[in-house]
Amino acid sequence: MIKINSRIATVLYIVIMGGFALVGSYFSIKWDMNNDAIQCESENAEKSAFLVLNELNSNTGEFKALFMVSDFAAGKDKLTVYSVTRGLDPTIPDYDYRTLLSLQPGQNLTTSEAWNELRIPYDSRSYFYPLESYVGNIRIDFRKGGGEKTPLKLQVVNHIGELVHYPCANHYSFSQSSASNTFSFEMKRHRFVKLTAGILYLVAFFFLLHIARRGDTDKVLTNSLGYIAALWGIRQIIIGNTKIFPTLVDIITLALYLIIVGIVLFKILIEPRLATVLEEPDTTDERHSDQ
Repeated sequence: MIKINSRIATVLYIVIMGGFALVGSYFSIKWDMNNDAIQCESENAEKSAFLVLNELNSNTGEFKALFMVSDFAAGKDKLTVYSVTRGLDPTIPDYDYRTLLSLQPGQNLTTSEAWNELRIPYDSRSYFYPLESYVGNIRIDFRKGGGEKTPLKLQVVNHIGELVHYPCANHYSFSQSSASNTFSFEMKRHRFVKLTAGILYLVAFFFLLHIARRGDTDKVLTNSLGYIAALWGIRQIIIGNTKIFPTLVDIITLALYLIIVGIVLFKILIEPRLATVLEEPDTTDERHSDQ
């Protein structure tokens, strides 16, 4: 049997674990660096439309985007873009529409207006950051010469660095029934951000257990102060410049703060008293024997 020195075993362990971490990080970043356009296609699509997402505005709950339909003739064709949300009664197929863009035949438009600015409302539960998603639902009414509606192929291009686009669908996110030129697209945070958050808080939890098992009260207090500062640093790394509060990250950080404070109070106030009570000799039997 081959005997391995403990130092060599430690080095091998570090190399293997570091290799797994590097490979996982590389592929998580590689998967999210694909900036190719995603496509949603209506049945028998005849023309192409392009939607370029430029910015996520969490204050207004909207995507800032540019939109264009190829072969659109200004002043001759009809183009209307709606954002779509579910109606108040989820049991019936009732939708609420909001007009984002309206170009009608007869309007005096120039060719320089081929690209149009849109602000598309999204549906999201941002407090689940970094596990949240952002979903937009739109309907495009494009009619050549103001005639019948023309089926479209929508290409969505993502220029929002903090989000990754997922495959879109030719139906609304809250309804599986498809219709001509009804599209749903979804954006999520980078996998690397999720992976980093999971690893950092897992490590933080193990350090919490280590502090709880320390017997020296002075060391527990010193370690706890460093732990609190480290937790704040972890939060700042994960949140970055994201202007969302509160989030799942804040909730976990606060929970760990409260636990570490509870450990310190237990070590300083409760544990010494328990030790004193347990060490006091029971003199009841001695008094009875003397009588």
